[in-house]
Amino acid sequence: MKIKCVFTITLLFFFYLSSSQTFVKDFNSINEFISNGEQSFFVADDGIHGVELWKTEGANNNTVLIKDINTLSSSSPNQLFIYNNEVYFTAHDGVFGRELWKTDGTEQGTIMVKNIHTVFGASSNPNDFTIYNNELYFTATDNYAGAGFQIWKTNGTEEGTVKVYDGNGISISQLVTANNKLYFKLSYGPNGLIEYNGNNTFNQLSIDDYYTINRLNSFNDELYLTTNTSNNQSIRIYKLGASGNPILLQEYTRPQYGDIEIYNLTQVGSEVYFSITTDFNSDDDIDQLWKTDGTYAGTTVVKSFDWTTYLYQSNISNFIAYQNELYFNSGSQNNYTLWKSDGTASGTVQVSNVSVNNSTGFIVLNDLLFFTSSQKLWSTDGSETNTQKISDLSIENPTYDNLFSFKADSNKVYFKSQYQNSKALFTTDSNPIIEVKMGYSVIEPNSNTSFESKIDSVVKQTIRIKNIGNKDLVFSNIKVIGEDFYIDGQILSNVSGENPDGNFSQVIEPGNESNFDISFYPSTEGLKKRDLKYVKQ
Repeated sequence: MKIKCVFTITLLFFFYLSSSQTFVKDFNSINEFISNGEQSFFVADDGIHGVELWKTEGANNNTVLIKDINTLSSSSPNQLFIYNNEVYFTAHDGVFGRELWKTDGTEQGTIMVKNIHTVFGASSNPNDFTIYNNELYFTATDNYAGAGFQIWKTNGTEEGTVKVYDGNGISISQLVTANNKLYFKLSYGPNGLIEYNGNNTFNQLSIDDYYTINRLNSFNDELYLTTNTSNNQSIRIYKLGASGNPILLQEYTRPQYGDIEIYNLTQVGSEVYFSITTDFNSDDDIDQLWKTDGTYAGTTVVKSFDWTTYLYQSNISNFIAYQNELYFNSGSQNNYTLWKSDGTASGTVQVSNVSVNNSTGFIVLNDLLFFTSSQKLWSTDGSETNTQKISDLSIENPTYDNLFSFKADSNKVYFKSQYQNSKALFTTDSNPIIEVKMGYSVIEPNSNTSFESKIDSVVKQTIRIKNIGNKDLVFSNIKVIGEDFYIDGQILSNVSGENPDGNFSQVIEPGNESNFDISFYPSTEGLKKRDLKYVKQ
């Protein structure tokens, strides 16, 4: 007969102000993430309910499943969007297909807004959410597959969710509000830009004779867009102001045997920055930083960079406005280091020699700029001195179907990292993080390990405890409850208030570990078996 024994670790926590991280909860997967004040919503799979919608305020005890929408499988929520202080999203409940849902953060307040595609099991697939005239606009379809999408709007009620434009089989995308109007593009044609003034009047705008309209953005409440010929032989960038007349800002023409592309349109103050890569199929390939004030004369090159054309994501990238300047990843030729620009060539300089991961981007929070380097979380205030690593935990890169790597609410950063045998959600709040191994294998709380021995034999296992957080890990007690088990040869607790030093370090600093041996030595004859359970208190 097996007798269960318990191996306990009792921890003490001393709090102090520090940039660090706190373990929130582990999951099989963590996908989209959005915050509304101090409450955050995310999509995760806990291994029990499938992929569903969760919420958190940054602690384990307030991280909860909002609703198990699809009780037989996963509802796989996506397209999380804040509107009227609620989260709107799409989900598949297993009956009505993928439709529009909303939540106020409670189970009873998590409802399907409307079954737009009424064919049983069919999906309307809402997408491209944007707010216009205090209503939520989006694309969806109420027709059979292949019939194209329409523009819909909602005020949050079923009866207030209505179709406002039908593409008649043509795909619709890039909904943008500017000039107090709603703009969107059709999938093809030189006149594929549509303007909507909110009173059921849709105007098809002609920009130029180029084939494709793309990159719709709202900057300074004005519409910026590009047009290009087939195969990007030429690219034009325009501004469409309140007058409705397109203003050509610049035209770029590719070399005879090369290519051009435009990236990174980003507003900084009253100006818009972007980059143009030119591939000459030679050693003269360049990646240029540009800016515009919305006029042709004010659209100028700031600085030129070399770039490695054959290397994926080697161009300058990750543009973001911070401290009224442009911060960016400087690309492969500058070892992907962090740079900034004030809009002049002399003011476009390196901030730090720390390399930036271009797959995760930047976040601005509490007057700091957060980014990842070598998959670790860093922050900067714009100076080399105060550019520092926040955590030693590795942050996972986002993928096309797993968008979350790190995000911020109103006062802290959340990030996803591998933790033991699962994915885990962490915040930048301070706390130690314990990792326990038996031998070289991670053991988790409430897991059992079997021991088998007899009276003249000893079975010994080394317990390795490591602090993978950024704050001291403090123990008040480590002991085994149960017969025939010993810690470093002692049957009573090795570390306690009466024996504060023992043979085991009572305080483990970040990144360090301490070891001790657990021995199983039966005191009576016969083959004895014991299950030892690890409990963290």
